Amino acid sequence: MLLQLASATGGPRHAGDAPCAQWLFEIPFQGGAVAQFEIARDHTTAGHGHAEVDAQPLWRARFSLNQPPMGPVHASIAMSEGRARVTLWAETGDTHQRLAGQADDLARALRADDLAAQVTVLPGAPGAAPPAAGRFLDRAT
Repeated sequence: MLLQLASATGGPRHAGDAPCAQWLFEIPFQGGAVAQFEIARDHTTAGHGHAEVDAQPLWRARFSLNQPPMGPVHASIAMSEGRARVTLWAETGDTHQRLAGQADDLARALRADDLAAQVTVLPGAPGAAPPAAGRFLDRAT
């Protein structure tokens, strides 16, 4: 399904008319939990919003899952040019300790697949995304 979506034409575009792709979907898990996923491709330079177009896009995947007894866990994965940056957040202390204890194993597994990997495990929840440009435009004046 994702390959079909990736090959579809049209859709949103970034500055400089470079196409971008974004998919939002949910996957149900046993016990009634639902993981919310976002996968996006950014063609702009290093994914920082510049108008120049890179040869290699930056792929970002984010998901959250709240399954007892581990509690809420959030993940953000960025991949580009053979590099992967994984950030995990755990809202419960026990889950944070378990994930932090296995972060090196995850990094080794990614390196075994020829990816230069950086894995970070943080307590709590990820911060809110910054507002979109023009979101607080005062149209009254």
